Amino acid sequence: MAIPAVSVVIPVYNSAHYLRQSLDSILAQTLQNIEIIIVDDGSNDGSSAILKEYAEKHERIILLAGAHEGAGEARNKGLARACGEYLAFVDSDDSFSPQMLEHAWQHAKRHDSDIVLFNYSITDESGIEEHRKGLVSGTFDKVTNLACGINCVDIANPEVWNKLFRRDFIIRQKIKFQNLKSCNDVFFVRAAFITAGSIHFLDEELLTWRKNPHSISTARHLNAENIIEAGKHLLKFTQERMPTTVIAPVYSMIFKHIMYEYEQFPSYADAKTFVSKVNAFLPFFYRWKFFKKRLRKSVKQFKQKFNI
Repeated sequence: MAIPAVSVVIPVYNSAHYLRQSLDSILAQTLQNIEIIIVDDGSNDGSSAILKEYAEKHERIILLAGAHEGAGEARNKGLARACGEYLAFVDSDDSFSPQMLEHAWQHAKRHDSDIVLFNYSITDESGIEEHRKGLVSGTFDKVTNLACGINCVDIANPEVWNKLFRRDFIIRQKIKFQNLKSCNDVFFVRAAFITAGSIHFLDEELLTWRKNPHSISTARHLNAENIIEAGKHLLKFTQERMPTTVIAPVYSMIFKHIMYEYEQFPSYADAKTFVSKVNAFLPFFYRWKFFKKRLRKSVKQFKQKFNI
């Protein structure tokens, strides 16, 4: 049996409203040599019935089911089952260009890439809200890892869904998703960036990410401390694998994530608690370097926002 070009891993939890549209756009991919691994993460809204219907009709679908453990664990289950040359991790409420997998895979093969990044758009119920680049640090053809002195850790968004990963690279580096309610892919993506031998950017918009008002990301301040857990895990990984010169760029990137989480808080009191936990996490040198000016400015804006 031929090895699939791409294994598509889709965690599903209570996304019945958008599920058919998402699955149809994966099944309509112009790249036919794919396996579609769907992990039903204990859905109770009708998603399970839809998944069984699709699995019975389409032989390329592999359906795994279990108790609700979160998207990170669901993705790890799919990763363990995957056989493809490359991996795509997508969400069950998004939609995809018919050429997404074919173009990304061809780009990966052409350049012998460990990772391919591509562009995406963001939509809500009223339509397309904005278009975003899959690369945030300029333009490049080939980037080597941080050990070679190039800061790859912060070249793109930390979400996993607008990227293609070489499977044997991920397995060799022993990179897995964290079991967190939010930020579960931050470690996976950043660790992959740090250790990749080659990363390439495909300047095409191939995915539409849905801003779901019912998703965890809309109330992410409730799980803001997860970014600290992701940061701890990434730092340990980096310290074990990379030169000490890489630590400062990693701390800088984690700080940016921390500031993003901080700005999502609805109350100043909750934000203060979060900051105290961040201070306990960051060493004094980095606390002083990153927090002093930027945090003071942010706190001032926060107080103005809440009329404190």
